[in-house]
Amino acid sequence: MPYQLSRRTLNILVIVGFLLAATGWLDAWNQRKARPAGGLTLSLRDPKRRSLLQMIAQIDPAEQPGLHNPRFLATATAALNYSQFERRQLNFRLVLDRMRPEDALILHWRFVELERAGRPFAHEYAAFATRWGQLDGEGAMAFCATLDPAFLKNRDLENFIRGWGMTRPEAALAWIKSHPDQMAGRTPYPPLLQGWLDSDPQAATAWLTSQKILNPGQLSNCLSSAFLNELYASGLGGTTAWLASLPDDGPFADAVLAAWNNNQDRFGNLNPEQASVAMANLINEPWLGVAEFESFSGNVARANNGNRAKFMECLAEKWPEPQVSEKFRQWAVNEPQRVGALLLNLPTSPLRTAGIKGLLKTLESTDPTTAAIWQRQLEE
Repeated sequence: MPYQLSRRTLNILVIVGFLLAATGWLDAWNQRKARPAGGLTLSLRDPKRRSLLQMIAQIDPAEQPGLHNPRFLATATAALNYSQFERRQLNFRLVLDRMRPEDALILHWRFVELERAGRPFAHEYAAFATRWGQLDGEGAMAFCATLDPAFLKNRDLENFIRGWGMTRPEAALAWIKSHPDQMAGRTPYPPLLQGWLDSDPQAATAWLTSQKILNPGQLSNCLSSAFLNELYASGLGGTTAWLASLPDDGPFADAVLAAWNNNQDRFGNLNPEQASVAMANLINEPWLGVAEFESFSGNVARANNGNRAKFMECLAEKWPEPQVSEKFRQWAVNEPQRVGALLLNLPTSPLRTAGIKGLLKTLESTDPTTAAIWQRQLEE
């Protein structure tokens, strides 16, 4: 017979349930009361942060057009007074959302004071410089012109330009072109492109593919920076699709190849499915050689206990056999030994078979003896 609770016990449990529900309701009510203007929820467990959020909520009422806001400066300074790096970054960026162009210069000099007192804030200043560029790129660059170039850090100027590229990229581009003296020895185009890609990827890509002002080195730097920007914005599959959409001849081919190779160290833990999507997007690009295929597939193998089988299986689903054969034939024209070594290390699969057929098409006319050896491999 199942155990039955007494009426007295049931009544006690009901009362306890009501008390727990009431406690939860009161806690929720207190949280709601602690939410200041602007939708910021206060952390009841951190009085210092609660005080800071209250300061942030009071910034706007103290604004006066054309004048810096003392409450903003005080709040920004308070946000910097956190020893914990992650909390300091979060708090300071919340304050930056309330910054106006009028507040930028006074905050710059506060950073200078703090640095001269032995407290450099490189990460926070980078966020501030980017925000200043967003709000008033022309004003930020005009301020740079007043400084001794020897004391202007290159990354600061780049962050100003990146922020400007997020909001008014055409104006930033025009300024760069009209101030070659301030740009001497600096690299403004990669950060400009990064900012532009954040706000309008299509327009930024159109500019990149149509302009004629970049030399090969600048183009390579732009594409390497843009690659990283795209990687975090759209993932590896989206990034490789973007690379495949770019011109694939002349300086562009070299720059795209450099961007791909310069970022290979980021792909040390790929799963086979994601890796196959990326490679399928690029496999028919003329700049992708056997060395790049070998390196990428090797990275995937190392991340999967040395096994390439799943990667090859997934890639074969996206890469038709006739195209596989033709690509390996093309690679074998210039690097037959490297292609052969790669095929020897690939697991048995339809993709490997198609690759051998492509290699044979080249070897039959250039090295019949080796072709006969590979023919036997194919028949085994």
